Amino acid sequence: MNQKISDNRKGFSLIELITVLAILLTLSFFALPSMELSFVRSREKLIHERLSDIRSAIDRYTFSRNDTGTSVFPPSVASLTETIPASLLKTGHNAGPFLDNESLGNPFTENGNGFLWDIRDKDGVWHTDIQNPKAQIYVYDVRYPLNGPAGWNKAMDGTYYAQW
Repeated sequence: MNQKISDNRKGFSLIELITVLAILLTLSFFALPSMELSFVRSREKLIHERLSDIRSAIDRYTFSRNDTGTSVFPPSVASLTETIPASLLKTGHNAGPFLDNESLGNPFTENGNGFLWDIRDKDGVWHTDIQNPKAQIYVYDVRYPLNGPAGWNKAMDGTYYAQW
């Protein structure tokens, strides 16, 4: 009895598997930079949105605040998330809040929600490295910190975030 041994093995050889893995690794190597670019673009878009939100909240706050006593500017960035006391509110104006807490965070901080902005007071002086949104500075404007968190300070278009 001569039995033929047939080679009916199913599956891939080791060489075929290694070749496919090498091709996949090569493709993923080229995909990583584009993922990094999309991450940075989304963070830059978020910076624009948050700066715009905070600046517009400052404008709405000063419009609703009467000019008796202290400055019409918000005493802190955190005060934009609260209502204006009735004694300081112009008659018939919105008492606030003018901003939600999620709009205070700097997108390039470690968890994406940490407060880290430079604040310009009503006298035009920039206060840098402000990490507390309740810091009592009459807020006229905000900007991205000159020395951004984790070295992030220059946008993909070549401008500095602090100039936005």
